[in-house]
Amino acid sequence: MATVTNATIIDSSFVTWCLECVSEFHVHATELDGDAHTAASQAAHFLADNSGVAWTVAASVALVVGLFFTFFGYEGFYATLGLVAFVTTSIFSFGLLCGSTHSVIVAIAVGVVCGILATILVVKLEKVGAALCGATGGVISYMMLNGLILSHLYAAIPEAHQTWTPIVVVVVLALAGAALAALIERPVIIAATALGGAYAVGWGIERLAFSHSALANVNPLVLVSGGGCGGHWQCYAFFTCVCVLAVVGVVVQMKRTRKDRQHEEGRVLHMVSKRHVEMTAEEAYPDVYYTTDVEGGLISSDKQRRISREVFA
Repeated sequence: MATVTNATIIDSSFVTWCLECVSEFHVHATELDGDAHTAASQAAHFLADNSGVAWTVAASVALVVGLFFTFFGYEGFYATLGLVAFVTTSIFSFGLLCGSTHSVIVAIAVGVVCGILATILVVKLEKVGAALCGATGGVISYMMLNGLILSHLYAAIPEAHQTWTPIVVVVVLALAGAALAALIERPVIIAATALGGAYAVGWGIERLAFSHSALANVNPLVLVSGGGCGGHWQCYAFFTCVCVLAVVGVVVQMKRTRKDRQHEEGRVLHMVSKRHVEMTAEEAYPDVYYTTDVEGGLISSDKQRRISREVFA
């Protein structure tokens, strides 16, 4: 047990350490339930239940980005890679600097810089970006499982194992997601973005429109720290709606990213789609047949028309 200013908490969680620079996180958490996991999730729950400008801004951004991910995640391939890289790297860097320096300013500054660098990297190395998307999908799955099932299991295991067990679970799921994305990129990225986007949309709406304390359990901070629904039906209803929206998002994305539709001009996010960048002139214009007849300068097609500069402008 560790003593901090105006507060006493069981300092046993990695999430707790990552928020050392956030004074509001250090709240009074009793040992009523007798386990470290509950104390850590209680501290996260307190911060999540507080209202403030920061949470409102975060929820608004989550709502917009979540809609994009849910329905256009794979279609806007490079935009998705950049957003995922920026968000995940910024948050991870913030946590490390927040815990090690106890300075919010340093943590935010370094987090933003690392996020920008990661964005540039994954756009250049798309395989790395795809793996990161898959890993992020694994983390989202971990959060969902915490809310529905795993939080109950943590409380049932010996206290000595409660600190490292959630970390092992999230690492395994993240690695599995990254490996699957490397093997079957499109389906995994679609599933990951649809699930993550649906959760972001749900949480954004919940945070902006509702104030029921039971729904504080669905806050990302609570779920990452190992917290769960705790028997509140509103929380289970929230996750049910998220799953339904995720399924809808998967169906929409699968239809929108079929090979025969990716070359269509004027589509949403056409310029940042993977298919647009990779396709050749022959794929983009299948009705045009090219010839090596330089003298004729004509292209064989149904209308025997000459190819124009505007076609590839």
